[in-house]
Amino acid sequence: ILCTLQVVVALLGAEFSELRARLRSRKNALEEALTRIQDLANRDSLTGLYHRRYSQELLDHHISLQGRSGRAFSLALIDLDHFKAVNDTHGHATGDQVLQIFASEARRVTRESDILARWGGEEFIIVMPDTLAEGARLLVDRLRSSLNELRIETLEPPLQIKFSAGITEHRPGESSDVALTRADRALYAAKVAGRHRTVVDLG
Repeated sequence: ILCTLQVVVALLGAEFSELRARLRSRKNALEEALTRIQDLANRDSLTGLYHRRYSQELLDHHISLQGRSGRAFSLALIDLDHFKAVNDTHGHATGDQVLQIFASEARRVTRESDILARWGGEEFIIVMPDTLAEGARLLVDRLRSSLNELRIETLEPPLQIKFSAGITEHRPGESSDVALTRADRALYAAKVAGRHRTVVDLG
């Protein structure tokens, strides 16, 4: 009887171990699926970039971190030039292609620590931690140079993607709205000055 019980206990132990392993595997798979779902919920479906609501949360988080660490960060608001004309002339499918190309190039030139998001329509935002305004300008210049080398060759004449940008540094203690207003003011100045340029506003 004891021998039989030992065999039964051993078999049950093996089954329980296998069951626990399967449960752990399913739990891990569910957690990974939930993470993917949450990530997709935070992203713009067309460009794959973060959308405005989630990027605002990340911006506010950086402001909170700055309050504890004192580290500076900069942000850039970017607006694609004459985007309405692209849609009106070439159609919304081409407009979508322009947005996707811009997003792809912006992902390529930004750092992993940067926050890159579609702010709305043809407007984008880049939040650059541990970066002063001059460093932010250099990053935006790299993005502009990268886009200058690209053309949508399927159109006649080939289309070049251009943009205007407004850059500012966030000041310790101020809200995100204040910094965003300053960046938006710089963006407006870039457009008034003729577009396809960057303006820095440190207030």
